[in-house]
Amino acid sequence: MKDNKRITRDEFISIMTQLCVINDLIGEMDAAIKKSNCKDRNLRIGEVSPFYNGITKDEIVASLLDKIMGSENKDVEYWIFELNYGREYYDGCIMWKGESVDVSTPGKLYDYVVARYDN
Repeated sequence: MKDNKRITRDEFISIMTQLCVINDLIGEMDAAIKKSNCKDRNLRIGEVSPFYNGITKDEIVASLLDKIMGSENKDVEYWIFELNYGREYYDGCIMWKGESVDVSTPGKLYDYVVARYDN
């Protein structure tokens, strides 16, 4: 995707880092609510956060980033949801040209996506 509309590496890293931090905070708040004496024990932060038809903000942002980056295999979505923001990265989770690709950080994911789809 040779296009000047692609976001920069720094912008990508910033977005991914912020998404991860927000996700972690929501998880911490969910855990605190579960431990609290809240009368409605089923209340969860995720349930009162903005959702539309069961779609989370992470899904929307991941989809947009994949589209902006030209990632045909939805690498950003995979990195966020399956690799837990890269924290569950393992050797061989992404293969390209017969070799394992290190996508353990947002910067490395960006570099891979640009290299793979910038044809």
